Amino acid sequence: MTETSVTIRDPMGREFMSALAKAAEKAYNTAGLSEEEARRLNSRPELANDIGLFISINRRPQEAFREYPEEYEPRPIEEQIITLAEICQLDPRQALEFAKSLPKLPTGSEGWFAVPSEVALARRFHWRVKNQVERHCQAVHFIHKKIGASRPFSVECPGDIHPACLYVHLHTVEAMERIAKQQKGDILIIAAQLGKRHAGCSADDAFKAFKDDEFGLTSFDMGSITLTHPERFSYVYGLHILCPGEEAFDRDYPNKKITSYHFKHQTLVFKFAFKSIANPFWGVATGFPPQN
Repeated sequence: MTETSVTIRDPMGREFMSALAKAAEKAYNTAGLSEEEARRLNSRPELANDIGLFISINRRPQEAFREYPEEYEPRPIEEQIITLAEICQLDPRQALEFAKSLPKLPTGSEGWFAVPSEVALARRFHWRVKNQVERHCQAVHFIHKKIGASRPFSVECPGDIHPACLYVHLHTVEAMERIAKQQKGDILIIAAQLGKRHAGCSADDAFKAFKDDEFGLTSFDMGSITLTHPERFSYVYGLHILCPGEEAFDRDYPNKKITSYHFKHQTLVFKFAFKSIANPFWGVATGFPPQN
């Protein structure tokens, strides 16, 4: 016998609509909207979409979101290197040579991943840029253009990918510098996990739980990995990613944030996220240097 769907005519549906109306009334009445702002708000279609997404997500147990899409698994490192070299117009030879003698994966990681060297990208495309913070922002813009050319992609804070608003955490800077000294090529190889190790944690709590050599990935690192593993973001119920390797300052909000990627409405979305808030649908992405 087929189970009858609950609608707003049923007690549970009426309870949901009542809670929704109360929440909307409180938010609306305390917002202090002008007539122009209220008119603009009424013309926006996002509310209906977001309510539908809220229902779609929360109808499932929270545990279901702490998984990767079934299609995802780390690809052979040689394939990643060649793919990135073609996309970013970089030399793969030193990375391919290093890949021939990779050590055992560090505990806590889930695979080897290739990422471009920010220095190599700057040398090829932004040679006038010498400052590390500006170089990183240029690298993020570069990788976002490559993602946008390969799939539907939205950046919710384009004006904030700027040296005044985005910089790499010192712990990550030092870790990547050690890796670059060891490998020296245009493309670097890191061990990483893409969120599951710190699923449901805030970035602040995950940072406290890092192993000694564990470091946060940046949006540049994660964006590069997305180019070689597009299926990592292919499922709205899959684990979204926080990138704790960066700290961000939203021009409209004074507290420090971090960068993130999530999949919504068949689109990969980049935005700033709160460092201190834990969410069962998000995981924290981290890297580990290859061990000698």
